[in-house]
Amino acid sequence: MTTPQLSHPMRRTIPSPAAVAITLSWTVFTLTPSFAVAKTPETTVRPGKTSPEAMYRETPGVHTPAGPPATTVPADTAQLLFRAAASTGEGAIWHPGRRSLLWVDIEGKTLHEYVPTAFGKVSCDTGELMSRTKPAGSDTLRTVMTVPSVTRRWTFDRMVSTVVPETDSTVIVAVQNRVERIDLNSDTRKVLARIDDRNGSVRTNDGKCDPAGRLWLGTMAFAGTPGAGTLYCLDPTGIPAGTRDLSGPAGQNTSGPTARYATGQTREPASGTTTQNPPEPAVPNGILRASAPLIPSVKLGSVTISNGIVWSADRRTMYYVDTPTRRVSRYRYDDSTGAIAYEGIAVQIPEEMGFPDGMTIDRCGNLWIALWGGYGVGCWNPHSGELLHRIFVPCPNAASCAFGGENLDTLYITTAGGTPDSRLRQDYPLSGSLFVCKPGVYGVKACFFYIKN
Repeated sequence: MTTPQLSHPMRRTIPSPAAVAITLSWTVFTLTPSFAVAKTPETTVRPGKTSPEAMYRETPGVHTPAGPPATTVPADTAQLLFRAAASTGEGAIWHPGRRSLLWVDIEGKTLHEYVPTAFGKVSCDTGELMSRTKPAGSDTLRTVMTVPSVTRRWTFDRMVSTVVPETDSTVIVAVQNRVERIDLNSDTRKVLARIDDRNGSVRTNDGKCDPAGRLWLGTMAFAGTPGAGTLYCLDPTGIPAGTRDLSGPAGQNTSGPTARYATGQTREPASGTTTQNPPEPAVPNGILRASAPLIPSVKLGSVTISNGIVWSADRRTMYYVDTPTRRVSRYRYDDSTGAIAYEGIAVQIPEEMGFPDGMTIDRCGNLWIALWGGYGVGCWNPHSGELLHRIFVPCPNAASCAFGGENLDTLYITTAGGTPDSRLRQDYPLSGSLFVCKPGVYGVKACFFYIKN
């Protein structure tokens, strides 16, 4: 069946002369990101499945590549930076010490590092960068987007879902059912903690470090089973951070709706009363327990697909995504204990914009959210819930985003491409690639594991 192609006034095209010169394992390639994204009739997303293909937009009986919907807010188009074939590119984070971008391919069981060797000025829509050249046999100057770089990668025996910096040479990664440290220079590895995989039915997903250096890490079921996931907190001092924080819609279970919010106290959200608990044992700052594995503490239960998580600059608020809810939840956060208490909904993602996935925060406190099924990234004010800006990519499933570069003014976006023979990759050949844009704002420095940020 042939589906008519529809034109759309929001058709966005990256100029074909733009090119990206990159270095991969000391080999130079030239990529020419010339693509157009046009809107087609709205379709539905099937949230019960979680693979890139399963959550790819489809119309029953008719397969039509979809495009970004119209928008009434400022919008830009990200440029192709590195053409990859990631099944699910996830966990993007800028490592300031290494001056590099780290991200993972979950199903590809691979950790990637992108190291720019030159920092140029990128324009979102034009792709202009650094030089104007004269092609052979031509008298016409053209703009060329040239980004020399080096890429490295490390493979694992299981799915790897997120990465956070620890030192200039070591990072912490979540590998399906465990957390381990890897030295990027020597490739030595050490398991730091085990994560309950419920007899192989769940795996780790996205996670980040809070300002105190704790790793917050979520899980999800391979089958996408509702409520099968958990949000954990891993304290590098070896002392579990607080007790179970069970307030809010993602944390209801038989333990009761209490919320640990300060050392030795528990608050009942309904009444506002407090009761005294035994204080947690003190651990000298900077001492990591080496005699036993670290113990993850449960922060939220009954999560379905645990995803993006960030903290406000004043260290009083945590924002968290459980993808199928299409919400970013707001939690009161105690930096000294790691305790949280549910406060409400910060952002509600409209159905036509897909599902919230990975997330980052800028210096103004606005949230930049990768949109699975939404063709890019959206920026929201978490206080008003207002959509402020959109960044489009030429593929349906954006999975994570992070600010990086020398000034933290470059937004990197990872995407999901599914399996090599998937229809998603056939219709959107750049799916799974890494994209870049300068939206005109600045991000914040990533929090390191263990180091008091």
